[in-house]
Amino acid sequence: MSKLFLYICLPLILLTSCIPDPVEIDVPQAESKIVVASQMLLDQAVLIQLSRSFNALTETPTDGDSLDEDFLDALLLDSARVIMTGPNGPDTLFKLDRGFYLRVGEALTLNESYNLSIFDSVSGKQVFSQATVLPPTEFTEVGYAFETERFELADTFFLDSTFKLQLQFDDLVGENYYMVNLYNLSQGEGQPSTNPLSLQEGLPTFTYTDALLNGPTFYDTLTYRNVRQGDTLAVTLAHVSKSYYEFLLARERSGSSFFANLLGEPVSYPSNIEGGFGFFNLHFPTTRVLVVE
Repeated sequence: MSKLFLYICLPLILLTSCIPDPVEIDVPQAESKIVVASQMLLDQAVLIQLSRSFNALTETPTDGDSLDEDFLDALLLDSARVIMTGPNGPDTLFKLDRGFYLRVGEALTLNESYNLSIFDSVSGKQVFSQATVLPPTEFTEVGYAFETERFELADTFFLDSTFKLQLQFDDLVGENYYMVNLYNLSQGEGQPSTNPLSLQEGLPTFTYTDALLNGPTFYDTLTYRNVRQGDTLAVTLAHVSKSYYEFLLARERSGSSFFANLLGEPVSYPSNIEGGFGFFNLHFPTTRVLVVE
């Protein structure tokens, strides 16, 4: 046996002989918890969205371009009791759709706190939260424009139109936080959307803090690529709490859409849900409706 063989192979033999046998590691799965999201549609309408958290390694089954119905049944809370209690007593929300519960009644009272109680009859789990209704602010100007870009691909020229939403609103007194949303109520000559998920899918939420404001008025131009002529849009402006603003920032940093966040694990986000995940927030949105021409 040559010395060269010993120099090359002996270290390899010693190294492989020191490799221990694989050790099985049993990592306990995180407990599934109720995930809460809320939206105020009018001064008296509150939409509560309820789902269950699941492990990040769980495969998300699909049926074509849609999520598997059995998976949605397991994900969305279909048999929950949702109660909002305020200064005028409790209101039991009615189920609008699988995982969506709606409160419509007397207008909420500014600067009053409301308690949210949720009981899932399937798992037996309960969560609680509280939110205060903040005073609204108003748009001073809302407009839009289309910017068309011409580009070439494989010797073919294309036109790409970008929707520019121009908005302006005044800052309230004190330390304040705001959010702006765009909802596509109907596309072109089509029927108005009745699916709560489709209203916000693919449309980002924009947040503002007056800590970065140099004057009394916010000016901004927001860009959207999935708006076309003939669409009917609702633009909403809301004055929100600092904790909800921080929740929205964390969601924005994740790079996920509204729909993806409903399906994802929200464990890294700030939360005001006792015993669960997500956020319960109340505010009076100011709404402008635009028919894009």
